[in-house]
Amino acid sequence: MVKTLRLESAIIISVVVLCAVLGPVAGRETTAFGIFHTNPYDRQVSDQLLKLGSPSLSVCAGAAEALGFMRAHGAADELAKAVDDPSASVRRQAAMALAWCGGRREIPALLTALDDADWVVAQAAGAALGNLTGMEFPFDALAEEHLRKAQADVWRRWWAGVPADGVPKDVLDLLKGARLINKANLAHGCDVTVSSIYKGPAEVLTDGATGGGFWQTKGIAFPQHCTIGLGGARKVGCVVVHQYGRGFCMTDYAVSVSADGESYRQILRQKGRSNPRLVISFDPQPARHIRITSYATGKSLYPTTFFE
Repeated sequence: MVKTLRLESAIIISVVVLCAVLGPVAGRETTAFGIFHTNPYDRQVSDQLLKLGSPSLSVCAGAAEALGFMRAHGAADELAKAVDDPSASVRRQAAMALAWCGGRREIPALLTALDDADWVVAQAAGAALGNLTGMEFPFDALAEEHLRKAQADVWRRWWAGVPADGVPKDVLDLLKGARLINKANLAHGCDVTVSSIYKGPAEVLTDGATGGGFWQTKGIAFPQHCTIGLGGARKVGCVVVHQYGRGFCMTDYAVSVSADGESYRQILRQKGRSNPRLVISFDPQPARHIRITSYATGKSLYPTTFFE
């Protein structure tokens, strides 16, 4: 009788051990909260989400950073909530993480964070918005308050006009501009005139090369400009300027068109930090001449420094 009981106990214990090893469902793992995972990645995401609620600020901030590195799209909602955390360090990491794994639903939280008292949080939110939307509205969290507010308002006005269930027209325009760039460089080999020269010659602007020679102005008053003669009537909807580098990029610029090379009509003016490869898209315009004008740059000593 005793031997039989021991045998039955051994069988029961063996079954319990087997269940503990295999888990409730073969091939899956389970946490203490009964959350099932089919792979190690899901388990790691779940672990980091638990840490995101930790009372330790360093643990919480580290979890937000890790979720971003992991491209944990399923954690985006929790990260958006963390953008409003009392701790600036947590808000910073959450905003930056959303740049990698956020989506449409997280945009409002990032728009709010543009006003964050911590400039790193605000700048991270601006970078995340650019990464998620494809738009490049300038935003400088260290700018004067009135300028920073104006730049944030540009983002908010743009988002207010985005259809709830469609692709923003601006993004489609950017894609259209990219197709135009790939299709033909209308400026290649065209005549160029410039307002002044420190380094050149001006012809480097249309030689098809985005490195090596460049056109630069120095120690001369703004505005400075270059004008491309297209050699005939063209319809232009995108201008690309290859600038020398971040420190030399324009911070206030305009694009104008002309039918005769004498009278110019400004079709766009933009203020704010621009990228070294500046893509300017607009409604297609008939033109024989295109003028790019620099009104301010990162280094005021050099009003323009363009490769192409």
